[in-house]
Amino acid sequence: MIGHAMADAPDDAGAAPGPGAPGYLRHVCHELRQPLVVAAGYVSMLDEGSFGELAPEVHDILRTVAERLDAANAIIDDLAAGANSAAAAPGQT
Repeated sequence: MIGHAMADAPDDAGAAPGPGAPGYLRHVCHELRQPLVVAAGYVSMLDEGSFGELAPEVHDILRTVAERLDAANAIIDDLAAGANSAAAAPGQT
C-alpha cells in the first residue's frame, strides 16, 4: 500500500536516532524531504508533458502544487538549519 511504505520498510536496528537523540531532527528532515523531491519531480514531468498533453488549467494546478512543495521544502530547510545550529552549539537552547 502506498501510504504505508515507511511502516512496511525493513527495520534496521539502530539505523535512525530516536526522539531526543543527537541527529534526530536532521534524520527527520531527510526522511520528509525524500517524498517531496519525488513529488516535485513528477509534477515537473507532468507540467513538461512527459506523460502526454494536459489541459491549460491543469498546468495552473501543477504550478500551485509545485509552489506548495517548494514551501514545504523551505520549512524543512529551516528545521534542518535549526538542527545544525543546535548541534554546533551544544548546551544552548
